[in-house]
Formats: sequence, structure tokens, C-alpha cells
Amino acid sequence: MRLTRLSGRCRPAQMDLRFSYTRNGLTCVGTGLAYSLTSVQVQIEGDQELPSSGDIQLRIDWPFRLQNVCPLELVIDGNIETNASQQAVVRIRSYEFKTCGDQSFEPAMARGAACDLTA
Repeated sequence: MRLTRLSGRCRPAQMDLRFSYTRNGLTCVGTGLAYSLTSVQVQIEGDQELPSSGDIQLRIDWPFRLQNVCPLELVIDGNIETNASQQAVVRIRSYEFKTCGDQSFEPAMARGAACDLTA
């Protein structure tokens, strides 16, 4: 994670994320980076080609801890609005912060199927 200085404060320029979506009844998962997070949308880049539209869930590794102790993740449910292969803009439908344990950000491939269409 890199930090960018904006208005006298350091804010993350990019954050690690995991994503999941359903295609033809199969849950697809992947990893990537979140950029340009606002209250209404987030720009993401995935480790694989993303769908051109549809629902997606993002789990963003939040750079700050709850009371400086407990790791957090930002869980976003949204819709993909625009897509350029491995990059997309996701319109946020709902979000919440969740506490997470040490294993929360283990590699996503260990828990689900990657939908890599190039294989």
C-alpha cells in the first residue's frame, strides 16, 4: 500500500482487495487493488479479466485498525458500471466495515474458483 498526501493528511493511494461475483452459477474470486475510493464508487484493478457488468462484492484490506488493535476490512456490494478488461468502476450499493482475523486476507484462490477465461 502506498500513501498519498492530500490536504495535509496521508491517505492510501491503493489498497489490496479480494472480489467475488457469480457467472453461470459459479462463484468466481480474485484479488487486486482498489483506487479512487469515494462514497459512491471505487475504481478497481483485478488479477484477471473482470465481467463487463453485474453484481460484485469487494473486500478491501483497510489500512487502519480498530482502536489500533483489530484489523478491519471494508466490504462493498456494488454493480460494475464500466470495464476495461482487468479494470472496472464499481458503483457502491452498500458497504460496511468488518473486523477480521489473521486469515482474512489469505490467498483467495485457496477458498474458491478463479474464473480465468484464458486458461
